[in-house]
Amino acid sequence: MSGVVPPEPIPIGEALELAKHGTEQAFTERLGFGALVGSPPVSEEERSWSYHTVALRGTFSRAAPGIDLKTSLLFPMIKVQPRFAGTLLIGRAQSNDICIDHNSISKLHARVRIDGDAMSLSDAGSKNGIDLDYAPLKGERPLKDGAVVRLGHFTLTFHRPATLYRMLKAV
Repeated sequence: MSGVVPPEPIPIGEALELAKHGTEQAFTERLGFGALVGSPPVSEEERSWSYHTVALRGTFSRAAPGIDLKTSLLFPMIKVQPRFAGTLLIGRAQSNDICIDHNSISKLHARVRIDGDAMSLSDAGSKNGIDLDYAPLKGERPLKDGAVVRLGHFTLTFHRPATLYRMLKAV
């Protein structure tokens, strides 16, 4: 392991403050190539209580569709590991560029290949698979702004920094 640690997820409240009081450039630098945005999955215990518990967990804004303004986390897409240039590694292990510490996420779950402004997503042989825009991911597919990505029990939305900055600034 190189000793380089991936950035911590950013709580939505902190991201809102960055967007409202900071510049787009500073916001972009903090997120790198973009962010995977979503709320941690509910536990089995919470899930068993009722539909009401899950459905009414947080508040969503029209300006930031799909972003729970109480519980969402932003996982910055920053290349921190020196190996595999041009590819972001996503998984549970700290040796990845993006670390999502949850037991439904494989140690190395996914890869995001970056080619200029284009990005593509592929499964790295994960145990629980990946869905991209609600369909199982087979092979490598383009990762577009606003794409819905399910990794393990996490459902996340990919946003480019400028898009997310505008969305949060409007909240």
